[in-house]
Amino acid sequence: MGDVNIRVRRDPLVAVLLVVASVMAACGGESSVSGQGDQRAATVETRDASTADWAKGGWEEIPAPPEGVTGRSPGVWTGEELVVWGSPSAAFRPADRTWRSLPPAPIGDRQRMAGVWSGTEVLYWGGDSLSSNEFFADGAAYDPGTDAWRVIAPSPLEARGGPVADMVGEVMLVWGGVTQCCPIDSVIHDTSAAAYDPVTDSWFGLGDVPAPWSGDGGGEVTMMVGDSLYVFRGQRLGRYDPVGDEWRELPPLPSFPDPRCDMTGGPAGIAEASGTTIFTWSGGCEPELGAAFDVAAGEWRRTAQAPPSGSAWRSPTSSNDDVVFLITSTTGGPEEAAVHAYVTGDDHWVGLPPMPAGTVGSGVQLVWTGSELLAWGGWQESGPALSGAVYTSAGKQGSSPSGASTSTLLAPTSGEITTARAHVAAGEVVELRYPNDLERGVVFTLSPQRPGMRNDPLFMLYSDAGSEGGTPSWRAVGEALDATDVGVGGPGPDRLLLPPKLEPGDYRVCTANAAYNCVNLSVTGPG
Repeated sequence: MGDVNIRVRRDPLVAVLLVVASVMAACGGESSVSGQGDQRAATVETRDASTADWAKGGWEEIPAPPEGVTGRSPGVWTGEELVVWGSPSAAFRPADRTWRSLPPAPIGDRQRMAGVWSGTEVLYWGGDSLSSNEFFADGAAYDPGTDAWRVIAPSPLEARGGPVADMVGEVMLVWGGVTQCCPIDSVIHDTSAAAYDPVTDSWFGLGDVPAPWSGDGGGEVTMMVGDSLYVFRGQRLGRYDPVGDEWRELPPLPSFPDPRCDMTGGPAGIAEASGTTIFTWSGGCEPELGAAFDVAAGEWRRTAQAPPSGSAWRSPTSSNDDVVFLITSTTGGPEEAAVHAYVTGDDHWVGLPPMPAGTVGSGVQLVWTGSELLAWGGWQESGPALSGAVYTSAGKQGSSPSGASTSTLLAPTSGEITTARAHVAAGEVVELRYPNDLERGVVFTLSPQRPGMRNDPLFMLYSDAGSEGGTPSWRAVGEALDATDVGVGGPGPDRLLLPPKLEPGDYRVCTANAAYNCVNLSVTGPG
């Protein structure tokens, strides 16, 4: 196929149903760094991602949405709000647990349309009617910044319901979907595809999507890893290259048996991208067998089997780069919905506390907000579930002095020195805890860790330990730091604020005094 003009955007992407957001997590790992003098350096256990803390969190039901929300299409996560379609639509903000109504959309009411977040707008296209067999080929865009809608340009695609859509680079890729009524068990996926550029408000056609990524044979899961779109369908994984408009099948799953499912819609499968690894569970009418594909190495490995769900339903997954979330039901009803967290570093599933009974339905949407897990909607016997709940893990309950998210780096329980790293975010407040008798100062250095290069300190961090109710701060090396490096003791915590624009990578935080105690950090983008 010839080249197509898809501009690849390098910043992180957020797609409907698949939310990949970094959190400050080390999955219960411990770390310390040897240095000069007293080497009882603070070891690391990131509380919000440990197995124990995920199991100790709590759910909070969210308020009912404004009148007009239908709940017949998945919400679109913007990074701050979940935009939910309706007449009119509405947006839920988890940070303060509030809803707001949106202006009326310039297109008719519908269900099962494509919806993605472009980085500045929510893009909708296609769908089908609520009461007839009518399909749509029009769309609209909503800008939360201006609280305004616009109609998008006509599409070259045939009208359809339930199309697949993802932001690939700076364009919305649309393909598949139902163009005729009425599939019973199989999913009729049209092979045609096109891309919409929201900057120029224009469409361009793409080559047909080949089998097994289109056609009959069940649903698919799509996810972005780097600049490429990955598709998991029928126990097969493929990658779409937007530059050449080419589809390529990747190596097969590791020694899995033939799909144990007689349904034409099977085998069932779930998948989620976490960092540069794609985690999958499949194997039959219910996803069972686990495997992980390392995108960089191009290799599979086996993982822990998914928790059972009887013959009922599972939700789509959501991820925070260290934990993959899944909701299952053992009876087919929302009263028995069970929530599970798969800790990627430990290859282990842990059950979360029960969700409030009747809150969600089958196919509930999961969204990782950056600090909490939002569960919204789904289908119940009476129709769409217009309700939801927010789950906060034990490590995320409470807030930091500056309002930033916080990771606690716990004191060691033994004298062992390890090389593991705490995963934290730029702009985060890090809490350091020490042995009771360890004396230290309140000024710390922050240095990059780049093999083969000079790793001089880049920043000086001033903890809040020097005064009651103090505020942590930072300065670049060479700038004046209005602080006195007084000696402190006790277990802490000493709170340090990481610079908000800190480049992702590996760093070392050390006390600036003679004790020279250090902690290894792996810093992601802003939290």
